[in-house]
Amino acid sequence: MSRRIRILIETLILPILRRRLGKHKKPLSPPFDFKRIAVMKFASLGDYVLANHAIKALKLKYPEARITFICDNRKNSKIFENSPYIDSFEYIDVFDKSGNFRHPLSPVFLKDLILLYFRSWRRRFDVLVNLNIVESTFVLIINMMAVSAARAKITAGLDTDDKGFFYDISIRDSFSGEKADLYTYLELVSLLGARERRELEGIPTSLEVKDRVGFFLNDFMQGRKNALVCLHSGSNVRIKMWPAESFAELGNSLIKNYNVKILLVGAKSEIGLGETIAALLKEDPINLIGKTTLQELAALIKSSSLFIGNNSAPMQIAVTEDVPTIGIIGPGLNRYYSYEEKHFRYVKSNSDCSFVKDRLECLKTDCPTRECMKSILAANVMLMVDNMQEEGVIDLRKSGVPRE
Repeated sequence: MSRRIRILIETLILPILRRRLGKHKKPLSPPFDFKRIAVMKFASLGDYVLANHAIKALKLKYPEARITFICDNRKNSKIFENSPYIDSFEYIDVFDKSGNFRHPLSPVFLKDLILLYFRSWRRRFDVLVNLNIVESTFVLIINMMAVSAARAKITAGLDTDDKGFFYDISIRDSFSGEKADLYTYLELVSLLGARERRELEGIPTSLEVKDRVGFFLNDFMQGRKNALVCLHSGSNVRIKMWPAESFAELGNSLIKNYNVKILLVGAKSEIGLGETIAALLKEDPINLIGKTTLQELAALIKSSSLFIGNNSAPMQIAVTEDVPTIGIIGPGLNRYYSYEEKHFRYVKSNSDCSFVKDRLECLKTDCPTRECMKSILAANVMLMVDNMQEEGVIDLRKSGVPRE
C-alpha cells in the first residue's frame, strides 16, 4: 500500500467509518444462546496453540454449539486433528510465499472470501470472534474484509490501538501491550459469557500418538531413568534464534551437573541446527528434529522434565502443556512471552541494539549480528535451571521414567 493511500485512509475514511459504525452499535452482554460460532486467527503455529484456550472456553460454555475455526494454514491446523472443541475449518489464504499479507484485491484472497461468504449465507454464524491483532491500516482492511465475508450476526475482537471500531463487542488492546496474548484472548471470550479459565490445557493428542512417542523414548533411553530435557534451537524468525553453540554449551552443563538425557526437537528446516548441536554435545542426544508430526512434537514436549527453547511454537506448546519451561527471548514485544504461569521462566538480553532502535523493525530485518541473542550466556540460563531446581519447580536429579 502506497504512503499516500495509507494517509488518505487513516485521515479521512477511517474517522468516518468510526463515527458511522459507532452510532449503530447496540449494547450487548450475556446471556447469549450461540449455536454456530466462528473463531478467526491468521498467524503462525504458536498463535494457533494460544487460540486453542479461547476456543476451549467457548465450547465449555456453549457445548451444543458448532465451532468453526477460520485460519490461513492447512498444515498448521493439523495440530487440532484430535481437538474436541473444533467441529470444522474454513481457510483464507491471506499470506503469500514470503509470509507477507496478500493485497486485499489479490485473486487468491478474494476467491477464499467469496467461498466463505456463500457458505456462511446458508448457515449464518451467530457470533464471530476475531483473535487477530491489527497492527496497521493494511492489516485492518484485510481483517474487515474477512470479518464481513463471514456474515456473523455478532462480531467480537480486539480493539488494538483504536482499530477495532467495527466490532459489536471488543476489548481495549495495545499492540505494544504488556499482557500475554493468551490472557487477552481469554478476556475477550469472557465478554461472550465464556468465563476466563486460567487452567491451561495442551494440544489434544490421540492414544495412538502417545503410545508411539512412548515407544520412541523407551527405545532411545535403553532402560536409563535419567530426566529428559527438551531443547528447541529453531524459529521461523532467524534473529530470535539463540546460537547453536550456546545450546550445546548449555546441554553439556546439564549433562555434567544433572546427568540428564537431551532431546532435540524441531522442524525439517532446522535439521542442520540439530546436527551442529549434536556434534558439540559430549553425549549423544535423542535427535528427532524433522522426524515428528505436530501431534508427536506436542507429546514429546509433554514427556519432558524441562523444556528450554527460543520464543516460538514449541515454547508455547510447553507452556500450555504445563511443562517447566525456560524461554530464550530475543527481539519482540512482551505480549509474546509474558506468561504468569509458575512453571515458566525466561532469559532475555538487556543489551542495547546498535543495528536498529525499534523492536518491531528488528523483527522485520535480517540482523547481521544478532548481538542481543549472542549476549545471553549459557551460564545465565544454567543459573535459572539451578534456581528452578532449588525452588522445587523441577527435579532433574530424580530417578524415574520421563514425565507423562
